[in-house]
Amino acid sequence: MRKNIRDYLSKGDQAYFRMVETVLARDQNWVRWKIEYCPPIFREAVSVELHSEAKSSARKTVAPRRLKDTPPGAIDLTFLHEADGARGLDSLRDPARFRELSVNELIKGMETDELDMEMATGDESSVLQRQKDNKYWRAMRIATRTGLGKLTKLEPGKNTFKEIWLAEDIPSEIADTRQTSLNANDQSVEDNGAEPDTRSSQVDVV
Repeated sequence: MRKNIRDYLSKGDQAYFRMVETVLARDQNWVRWKIEYCPPIFREAVSVELHSEAKSSARKTVAPRRLKDTPPGAIDLTFLHEADGARGLDSLRDPARFRELSVNELIKGMETDELDMEMATGDESSVLQRQKDNKYWRAMRIATRTGLGKLTKLEPGKNTFKEIWLAEDIPSEIADTRQTSLNANDQSVEDNGAEPDTRSSQVDVV
């Protein structure tokens, strides 16, 4: 019966349905109280300790919270203080913060990574390999702007980028002089039938 009444009333006004639910619940409790021969309704008083603990918890809950001077994970922005504003801007303009590394510096970094890779194991080796590859491609991009002529000498399997970049370039004038001297020496050998003088092929580079 009660289920049928609940199902019928739930289709209508929900406020009226909750009121009827409350009345039925009270009526059920009253019937139970009657069946138990109307025992006295008694509720124990709240102890002093429980009351004090509740008051203390309530005070802590509503008390204003004080923020820490330096919360965890906060970034130090003292360099932006007005008194030190000029010094803070100077530190941001420091070329060391955004200077592009040269090819030679990147090559030295790759050499350091190679030495570290010899002693690294597991994930450390893969991390160092990625760092080395990153420096290599950065050096290649810079080399295309500052020394494109050297890159034409790169032959995979025969030389490396480090070798062609660190190799000293021979000026074209000295190379032409050396070739002319060698040709003249060969011609004199053919004319005189004497041993070639290797000393004439040496050119002092100042």
